[in-house]
Amino acid sequence: MPAEVPLAEEPPEPILPASHVPSNTQPSEIRTEHHEENSSSIPSVPAVLLVPEHVFAKQDLNYWTERIQKRLRFSIEKTISLSMDPRQDQTMLSSMIPNTENQILILQEIWQPPIRGLLYYYTQLADTVFSGSTLWIVLIPDMGSQDTTDEDARIWGKAIQTLAHPGLTIERIE
Repeated sequence: MPAEVPLAEEPPEPILPASHVPSNTQPSEIRTEHHEENSSSIPSVPAVLLVPEHVFAKQDLNYWTERIQKRLRFSIEKTISLSMDPRQDQTMLSSMIPNTENQILILQEIWQPPIRGLLYYYTQLADTVFSGSTLWIVLIPDMGSQDTTDEDARIWGKAIQTLAHPGLTIERIE
């Protein structure tokens, strides 16, 4: 009898897509890391990873690209450091990522509150450089302090849900 070949699955749906949140879903229902570690037979989706300079300097990016590969099934093909200046980054990203066929992920430390300026920055990128694509905001803990709570995720989830921007999605990994 031939061995069973596992079927390839679609890439994971975002936990909290801004434009598809059912009205009965509460941000407190955000769950993370829903894929098994041994899911190597599932094909990966190509992605570009955007990392703010202050995160880029202190995070172990190899660790995060491996976590993203295992948990979210994205294969990071390029990593780009961001200045977090909307105009400067829009110009730079437009030249570095001429087509947005790949998935776009940005690392965001979960403990930082989703202040208006940061949300504006993400919506500007989603509206200009990545219009027609989804910008995945990937929440990660601060490497200096693993002291994050589900409350941090709820705050981010509520902020993105309130924006109701179809080009922004949020995901949490640890």
